[in-house]
Order: sequence, then structure tokens, then C-alpha cells
Amino acid sequence: MHSKGFIAAIVAPILLIPLGAVLAQPPDLQKIVFVDYVGPVHKGPSGDACGDGTGKYTTLFGGIRWKSFPVSYYIDAGSINGVDPALAKNAVVNAFNTWDNQEHPAGNMFVEANEQSGAKIKVRWQFIDGSGNVLAQTSLTYNSFTKSIVSADLVLDTGDKWFIANTLNCGSVGSSFDVEDVAAHEIGHAIGLGHVNDTVQTMHRYASPGETLKKTLGIGDQKGQDKLY
Repeated sequence: MHSKGFIAAIVAPILLIPLGAVLAQPPDLQKIVFVDYVGPVHKGPSGDACGDGTGKYTTLFGGIRWKSFPVSYYIDAGSINGVDPALAKNAVVNAFNTWDNQEHPAGNMFVEANEQSGAKIKVRWQFIDGSGNVLAQTSLTYNSFTKSIVSADLVLDTGDKWFIANTLNCGSVGSSFDVEDVAAHEIGHAIGLGHVNDTVQTMHRYASPGETLKKTLGIGDQKGQDKLY
């Protein structure tokens, strides 16, 4: 059995290229791409099934973040294989709500858009490289002068197996990846968070088949969001 690892790449780690790669975008825009690759199997912590972990968190490039709220998002789950698109979409909405429920910033952080056009964050499934390598990819575009994120694209690989988990599990079970688990990690990137080595944080760089621990935020995930917002 193998798992997926989350590693940030610069184009310029859901997972083995250096964190923070940047490509120039005119006039003051920069792009960051987080690519999620195969990693070691995550067996889960001993004792508490998941736990809240430590206070570890990582922010990006001096604290880039959204500065105008609510941030609109659009989900296109029509291409997912093996899962009802409506259920997959609902799982991603739940992941957005998990971050929104922290109430930082005050009020609604996200709002679902009815149309893809104009949405600041776009989520979709498309073929990346098939099973066993890249799991998901998040691209951020931000203004290098204001440090404000202007858009984000979240792509999950149709070549990997997906499912909707009904129970909480922190270790590796089966060969499919829980939609909400992976989406929550990618949304963390979309708000300006990088990877951490704490295995029970949502922003831990590796994901295992069957795990669901990333559905709930750890201490470090919450502190990172508080730091930015």
C-alpha cells in the first residue's frame, strides 16, 4: 500500500518539488503551485485515533492571503470517477465550511458561486497522471506587491480512486482517497498555508488512502489561519 504526499512546487507540497516555486506574471503577479505526490504510508498516531497535533504551521512568502471577503468558489465534480458528483461536490463544500467555521476572518470567508465565471477559487477533477503518483494540485496567483491572493485553482486527479468516507479513520485503509480529506488540505493551500511535518495536521504533507483526519483542523492548522486572518 502506498500513500500520497503533499509537497509544494514552484512554477515558477494532496505532493516532491521544493516549496514555494515562483513564476513571474505581469505586472506584479506571481504563481505558486502545490503538487501532491506519492509518499510513505501514514499509519496514524498511537493512542488517540487522530488528535489535534502540535501548533506547527507554515505561511507563504511573508504571509500572502486573501484580503477581500467573502471569497467565491465554484466546484465542478462532473469528471470524478466512481463517486456521485453531487456527493463529491457536497464533500468539498464541507471542506470549505471546515475552514470557514473558524470565524477568522469575521463573517463569511467563502461563498459558493453558481457559475464558474468570476469565481475566485475553482475546484475540479481532471486527469493528471493516473494512479500512484500525483494526487492533487493547487495553483495560487497573488500580487507580489500587496501580498494579496487573487485566484486559486484546485485540481484533483481523476486517475486516482476516490470515495466518500462515512466513518473517521486516521490510518491507511483500502486504495481510495476521501474527497473531503484531500479537499480540506488543498483549501489550506488556497488560503496561504504551506506544509508541516506534524502527521495529524490537515496541512501535513502526506495523505494515505482511506484516511479522514484532514477533515478536521488540528491546532497548528487553526493557528496558521489565525495568523493570516
